[in-house]
Parts: sequence; C-alpha cells; structure tokens
Amino acid sequence: MMFTRIILSVIAVFVSSLTVLAQDTGESRTLYVGPVRVDCEGVGPQQCLLVKEDPQADYELFYDHIEGFEFEPGYIYELRVTVTEVANPPADASSMQWTLDEVVSQNRALQGNLWELMAYTDADGNSVNVLPDSQVTVLFEFDQLGGSAGCNTYGGGFMLAEMNLEIGELVSTQMACTPDELMPQETAYLNALSMAVSYQINDDQLDLLNADGDVILSYAVIEPVALTGTTWVMTDYNNGQGGLVSALAEPPVTALFDGVGQVGGTGGCNGYGGSYEASDGMMTIGEVISTLMACAEQGVMEQEQAYFAALENVAAYTISANTLELTDGEGNVMVRYEARANELTGVTWQWQSANYASGDSMSVPQPERYTLTFNADGSVGVRADCNTGSATYERSGDQIMIIMGPLTRAMCPPESLSMPFIEHLGAVSTLELSNGNLLLSPGTGGETLVFTPLDTM
Repeated sequence: MMFTRIILSVIAVFVSSLTVLAQDTGESRTLYVGPVRVDCEGVGPQQCLLVKEDPQADYELFYDHIEGFEFEPGYIYELRVTVTEVANPPADASSMQWTLDEVVSQNRALQGNLWELMAYTDADGNSVNVLPDSQVTVLFEFDQLGGSAGCNTYGGGFMLAEMNLEIGELVSTQMACTPDELMPQETAYLNALSMAVSYQINDDQLDLLNADGDVILSYAVIEPVALTGTTWVMTDYNNGQGGLVSALAEPPVTALFDGVGQVGGTGGCNGYGGSYEASDGMMTIGEVISTLMACAEQGVMEQEQAYFAALENVAAYTISANTLELTDGEGNVMVRYEARANELTGVTWQWQSANYASGDSMSVPQPERYTLTFNADGSVGVRADCNTGSATYERSGDQIMIIMGPLTRAMCPPESLSMPFIEHLGAVSTLELSNGNLLLSPGTGGETLVFTPLDTM
C-alpha cells in the first residue's frame, strides 16, 4: 500500500496528541475524519484514524476509539461526538471516552478509493468509452497516485488543494500489448491525466477536469471486497528471510475468513484452519492447524510452511478493491491475496439435471424454463416453468441457504417440474462451482441440482 510506504512522512506532518481536543469533558464536539487509516505507534503498533476539529486544519493521528462509529475507508466524515472523562483509566488506556452522537455527513473521497476509467477525451476532443475487456485504474493516496493504464502500470506525485489538483510527471512501464487499439488508448489516457487540474465527485463517479473546466476523464469507484465470505487466493508471501516473494502458480493457496472468527483454506498441499480476530484494521490469527500430507511438487511444502508461519505473525490487514494485505506489527507485508472472482452472480443458471445419491440421474426437459439469477445484493431471480418470482440467499464459502420469496401461481402443465424444483431449492445447503457449472445440494444426501449458464447452451 502506498500510504504504508510513506507512513514516516505522514507521522512527521500529522502526529500530535488529541489531548488538546479533549481538555474539556462531557461536551459535544465536531470531528472531521479522513478517508484512510494509517499505521501508528500507541501502546503498541496500531492503525489510527486521521481527524481534525477545524475543517481547514491538517489531520492529526487519533489513537482512541469512537464508540458506535463504524469507519469505512474511502469516505470523509463529519461526526458529532460526546467526549467524556474516564475516572481512573488503566495505564495503557485513554483518559477520555469518545462516543458517536451523529454521522452528520459521509462523502466519497478522492483518496482511499480505487477508480476505474469509464470514458476519456482523445486528442480531437471527443469523449471515448474505454475498450471492452480493458481495465484502466487510478488510486490516489496521500501525495502519490498510480494504477494500470490498460497495459502498463504508471505512477506519479500529486498535490491537492480543496478541489484543485496538480499532477506531477507520470512514469510507466514500457510493455507493448494487444489488441492494437489498446496502446493508443493508453497514450490518450496518460496525456489526459497529465492535463487534469481539478476534480468533482458525484455519488460513485469521479470526473477529472482540464483548465477550461471540461471533463476529460470519468471514473466509477471499484468497491472493496469484504474480508469475510470471500475466497482469497495468495499472490505473494513473506518467506521468513525478510523478503516478499511471489506465490507458485499452482497449486493455489487460499484463505476464507468466516463471520464467526474462523479462517481456513488450503496451504497448497494441506488443508488448514485456525481462529482469528479482526477489528478496525487490526487482526490476530491463532495457531494454524493443518492436515499432515506430504506433497512432491517442487517448492510446495517450503511455501506452505512459510505461509503458515506468516499467518501467525499477522497484526493488521488492509483491503483495496480486490486485494487483501496482511501485515505484521512493523508494517511488513506477511501475505498478499487477490479475491477469487465470484462466478455465482451475474449469470443466469438453467437447471440441467438432478443427480441422486443412488447414482441415478435425471435430465431436465427444457432447462431454460427453470432458472436462477443470483445478484450481488443477496436476491435471486427465480423462474420455475410457468411461474416467476424471487428469493434471497446467504452464502459463506461453499455454504448457501436459499429462502424462497413470492412466486406467481399459474397452473403449469401436469409434466412440469415446477414444484419439485422449488422444494429442492428450499433444501439446498452447499454449492460448488466446477468447470463452469453450478452444483447445489442438501449436503446430507438427496438430489444434487446441476446448472449450466443459460447463455452457453
């Protein structure tokens, strides 16, 4: 993370005690909270909010906790809080208690968000949509920006004064990529970015403007992936010798954090599990327990042992878009992951067959008449032959529960599988995404429902 790499400069600028803010007790205060947490040193290593009481002042490190406030990176907050003096606090605790009264405002910030380019202005002044299947991004953090230009990565410095931007010289890698249209797009993008002098944010859209006030770049925010319920695939790990090294391409090393304090996955050879605690960007992972197989692939066992050791040194975590970093108490990266694509949502699944515990199977006539569409908001669109309706679902890893909602009540033909389809869905408890197919089963015997994407048939 860029802000981790420049933490010393942040502390030099912002570090101060908020004792001055809390000289008076039991009164209401207004706090302005910045868009990111930063590493800091209190009683021990921790992550601090950036706060100020004067909106025109510099942010200061905030070592305490605001009771009732749930911080989400990428936003600037205005809060009303009550500050109360604590009688006889422990030696390692604050003498002041901060309690949230009201979130006055929560506005998307330029910094702390990963932005994906939607459209740019070319050399002729035309607004052009980004090429399909290409991703151009920018991340602003403190005084540095960077991202992917579609082919090459780039970076540079910037200065921010209210809504005005001054972007310094940009540098990038020098790869050549296909298709042929990608490189002209990259050149036009970097040229436009260098001409940006101000910005505006409306909801989840960022526009960069030139000196004439014209929008030359338009982005949409990429929401960060949740820690829990996501399958994380390791990309880099600390080898225990002071170095961060790339993970082997195969087999994958994974982690899944559930919502009740357990983490597990595969270390590449053995399955593993353990307990964890995570709060306010801090994380501890208990002893890692694993199976005891030995694998012959070169480097797999050495990587797995280093990975398990790295997990037990974790003290904090950060998530940026689809990347999770676990760090130790000194800010060193222990493990870096990327979120595995959620193949469940955004697809209309058609019921192809049912596999029975006895080994028999049944093919579904007209599978396109029995479909499910899982949405990211937890809803499911359902078609059961001549009836349509909705449901909701809850998923954690390979566990899933489908709760049926209202359906139309048309009389389907006698041979219809509408009722068995609905009954099977209500009993589902596990899922598997395999070779492009979706398998739903009750987990304790019974029928496994096999679905294929509707648009591939």
